[in-house]
Amino acid sequence: MEENDKIREKVVRLEERLRASDKALEIARESMTERLKGMNEFRDQLKDQAATFISRTEFESKIETLKSGRRDNIAIAIAVVAVLIALLKDFILH
Repeated sequence: MEENDKIREKVVRLEERLRASDKALEIARESMTERLKGMNEFRDQLKDQAATFISRTEFESKIETLKSGRRDNIAIAIAVVAVLIALLKDFILH
């Protein structure tokens, strides 16, 4: 085999390797694009979900309102019991 033939053969093999490398790079690029697309969709879902969550400030405000309402209800219940006791006392004594 002549020297020129050897060189041509090496060039052909090198070109084949370059084409294979380019193809592998394109496949990897497409795979990464799809992966990033999926990650962005997931991130958007998390953002949408987080928008429906109650904030800490709002939660604490609601809890305080409930506690306040509960204290009011307890005070009313105590007053009702006191009135009932007074009525029962009057009823029993008379």
